Amino acid sequence: MAKNWYQSVLKSIAVSVAAASLIACSSSGGGESGGSSDSQGGRKTVTVSEFTGVEQSDDMWIEHITGSTYEGWMMCVKNSDDITVEVNPYLGTGADAPELETYVEKFKAVGGINAGGFMDEGGTGNGSIPQGIVIHNGELLYGNPNVYQSIIGIDKDDKLVCTGGTGNDALKWGMKEAVTFGPVFISNYEDVFDRNYQNLAMLNPRTAIGQASDGTMLLLVLDGRGPSSFGAKYEDVIDIFRSYDAINAANLDGGNSTAMIYNGEYVNNTVSMYGSRNLPTVFLVKEGKGN
Repeated sequence: MAKNWYQSVLKSIAVSVAAASLIACSSSGGGESGGSSDSQGGRKTVTVSEFTGVEQSDDMWIEHITGSTYEGWMMCVKNSDDITVEVNPYLGTGADAPELETYVEKFKAVGGINAGGFMDEGGTGNGSIPQGIVIHNGELLYGNPNVYQSIIGIDKDDKLVCTGGTGNDALKWGMKEAVTFGPVFISNYEDVFDRNYQNLAMLNPRTAIGQASDGTMLLLVLDGRGPSSFGAKYEDVIDIFRSYDAINAANLDGGNSTAMIYNGEYVNNTVSMYGSRNLPTVFLVKEGKGN
């Protein structure tokens, strides 16, 4: 099982700046960080630090993020074509879905995060049945193609799409990788989150995905339910993505599912001391796959 080096990495972080002085993940890679924070725009201070681990590259890097109630990591991936969706390989058998580290190893990925939700009628949490649809390599692998639902994924033009539609709609739009979850936070630079959402004030572990103006894909995990990180509200997630100049951004499955792996090790401190829970779908980063 992948090691959880959360505490050791946290101690090694030396560079931190306020979001007011930050710029979006840039082509120089490795530590130039997201956007500006201004009181007029209602943005909160987001502190971002350079990731000091090994194998950092111009194509992919990770930044440590802290706020008043949370800490977490942003994985920045320059080539969106390096990101793929993988689904439970035991789909339809009722068997437990793999944990994140198993996906990463099986599909020879550099890293990854959890993605869509799962059906949990029995409360067993084995992740065997995805919620909604799953699209991989432009094919609908799972889900009813005629049901309207949330769609979060990457299209043939390497753009992050966060919207509602049917599986058939997604295929017509040229979606090559997609899952179902929500809510959508940012659409075409606009904050579209419904402030009447019932869970607005709750602090929880969060996983989300976005895309910066330069095309960089933004994979975010925020820890929660722990002594050093209570969790984040949806509005905290929006503030983070706005500081990274996100064009589009949406929520993925959080809570006990929140997990990120890079270079064979857990980046974040998962709720479970044993690492990732069983996951029906994941976003994996296969560095070098993109052109």
